[in-house]
Amino acid sequence: MVNLKAWKEVGGFDESLFIDAVDNDFCAALMRKGYFNYQINFVGFIQEIGHATKHHFIYKDVYTLNHSAFCRYYIARNNMLIARRYGAETNSVLRELMYRCREIIIIILFKKNKMAKLNNYFRGIIDGMTKNTVRRNYLKNLR
Repeated sequence: MVNLKAWKEVGGFDESLFIDAVDNDFCAALMRKGYFNYQINFVGFIQEIGHATKHHFIYKDVYTLNHSAFCRYYIARNNMLIARRYGAETNSVLRELMYRCREIIIIILFKKNKMAKLNNYFRGIIDGMTKNTVRRNYLKNLR
């Protein structure tokens, strides 16, 4: 549920984010304007994110969501954009970069289609750091 007055005050949703983190950006924009966000842990809607698989690595289980190369770009780009926009209100850029490095290691160790995913992930990080929100032609065939 969204307070429409608050939604209008922050300029609505950033449609340039496209696939990933639109809600995170909206919540950060609300907090910046002094609004509070409330979380309801279950409201009857289940969303499957990727296709989770479990991998055993040394002494620990690692779960991966197996997003497509297409989605990997937007995950990296949008989370970097949000870190740049809101800094301490969400994740700092440094913390976000560290998380992205962790994801790169997971892609290398456990994912299929590694090169396409890594290529898009790096492009997403770069575009997020440079605040580039133009949709890329090279993504159209990577679904």
